[in-house]
Amino acid sequence: MVDVRTEEEIRGDARDQPAFSNGFDWDCWSDKWCQRCIHDDGEVDKFCPLITVAIVDQKTPAEWMFEQPASLYDRYQCIEFRTEDDGPDPEPRPIPDPPDQEALFPREQAEGIRMLTTLPSRQEVAS
Repeated sequence: MVDVRTEEEIRGDARDQPAFSNGFDWDCWSDKWCQRCIHDDGEVDKFCPLITVAIVDQKTPAEWMFEQPASLYDRYQCIEFRTEDDGPDPEPRPIPDPPDQEALFPREQAEGIRMLTTLPSRQEVAS
């Protein structure tokens, strides 16, 4: 299984805004996501660094994709969410091309690439 990135990596790519406006919002969202996820079991030796960055640093991790919420439970979609039933993280593999149809782009260069990309920092954009 692929582990979650380190706390420093997450902190460096996180959006500089609080993920939740108050404890109630956090409780509602974490009940659906964090309470069932294998990356955090509430023990001292095993915790999710995404939660630390969100709660302690008051930032929104890039791994939490914002959704137009229907409820407080659906504010973000956590791309690192895994349950014990999910098994190991599958290796990314391309979808085969449809039969009798040519591909627009070669797929070999994209094989094995994970989908999370981070936004450039303000310094990178300014230079």
